[in-house]
Amino acid sequence: MTERSPSSPLLVYGSKIHMRLIIAVAVLIQPCNSHEIVLDLQHSLIILLFAIVVVLALCYIFYPAYASLEGSLSCTEVILVEDVGNSHQGNTLSLVIPAYNEEERLPIMLKSTLDYLMSNRKALSNLFSTIMGQAKDQDIRYELIIVDDGSKDNTIGVVREFATNISGDTVKLVSMKQNSGKGAAVMKGMLSSSGQLCLMLDADGATEISDGLPKVMKEMKALLEPQCNSLLPAAAVFGSRAHLEHESSAQRSKVRTLLMHAFHFFVKNLCSSKIKDTQCEIYSIHAKR
Repeated sequence: MTERSPSSPLLVYGSKIHMRLIIAVAVLIQPCNSHEIVLDLQHSLIILLFAIVVVLALCYIFYPAYASLEGSLSCTEVILVEDVGNSHQGNTLSLVIPAYNEEERLPIMLKSTLDYLMSNRKALSNLFSTIMGQAKDQDIRYELIIVDDGSKDNTIGVVREFATNISGDTVKLVSMKQNSGKGAAVMKGMLSSSGQLCLMLDADGATEISDGLPKVMKEMKALLEPQCNSLLPAAAVFGSRAHLEHESSAQRSKVRTLLMHAFHFFVKNLCSSKIKDTQCEIYSIHAKR
């Protein structure tokens, strides 16, 4: 009598898996006209289209950063007005203004900014000296740096015309070779500055300088005051409109509000939870002593 060896459980289990795979493949390759499968295909197409849109959006967002690696951050810098007799090299406030196709709004913003700076030079000088730990006996000088981010309109012409009305302060025009994004424009402007305090402003004047500048300077004073007797470190103060979120939500579409909260979620978890408003157009950076 021949003795039969029992079947191996491993082989039986493997056979079941193979059979299931064969059945699944056979079902998938069969032509099927059921309504349920058609709905699944439609959903798949929707997901595919959504994925394509997301990829294109990410390419649009990150292309300037990629292009900057290829040398697109090259620019030319021209000093339109220079305070040749400036003896206050340690008392300079630089204002960096990135602009792209802003020939209409930029003149209004520059005029209102200059009017405020000129009429409040003494008060700003005292606040500046307090921040830097200097004697309050010198007026500060302003350095306006307008960064044209490859504009296709007459933004450069507007800046040159504006500079003809300036004396006693410095006006620089930084022209990007091509449009490289706001981040690149701000970086180039900051690197071109010579002031001990640097302020970034948007060309559309969305934030009033009369409201923003004193506040960020006072916050900078509070930030650096404990270290006034030593070498001042690099420090940054960011403006915020987070307290106006409920007021502005009524003027914002639901889609834009959803995207805003999604962006804030990623910023909070990937960057810093202390910065409530990353898109505010005004912030001050202490560059050097």
